[in-house]
Amino acid sequence: FPARISLTYHAGIAFLMLRRYKDAIAVVGELCSFMQRGFKTGQLRKLPNSDQFFKNFERMIALLALCTHLCPNHNVEESITKTIREKHSAQLSKEAYTELFVFCSPKFISPFLPDFSKPSPAPIENAHKHQIRLLDQYELSPQATFRELRSFLKLYTSVAKL
Repeated sequence: FPARISLTYHAGIAFLMLRRYKDAIAVVGELCSFMQRGFKTGQLRKLPNSDQFFKNFERMIALLALCTHLCPNHNVEESITKTIREKHSAQLSKEAYTELFVFCSPKFISPFLPDFSKPSPAPIENAHKHQIRLLDQYELSPQATFRELRSFLKLYTSVAKL
């Protein structure tokens, strides 16, 4: 079971970075609903390292919150949607998406060897900050205009139904 959690989490992150939000929601949402049922019934609490399962569940819920914001028309199970609203509604209302991404993402590594002749900050931190900057610049910043466009489309749809 720990291998399945790790595989699903990293597949969800990979789908997020590839802009395949629906696939990320489908993969991570299925496991999150399974884990939520397991926590409610107590089956997952009996397993060793259940606290680690809960931490991974929290990170996957944050990942789902980010993906459902970027792709709002994809359906997620109602109990998971409720959990997302309870835990991350404040961050989503303040548009603190980078904080949400920092919480749910793993530490990224740089594929290049560092130049040891120059003193510089840790290459792992640089890669992580670079990924955060790219996500903010290319994915999250344009969402403000998309949100305004969605509201106009909903308005026109409701007017057309009258």
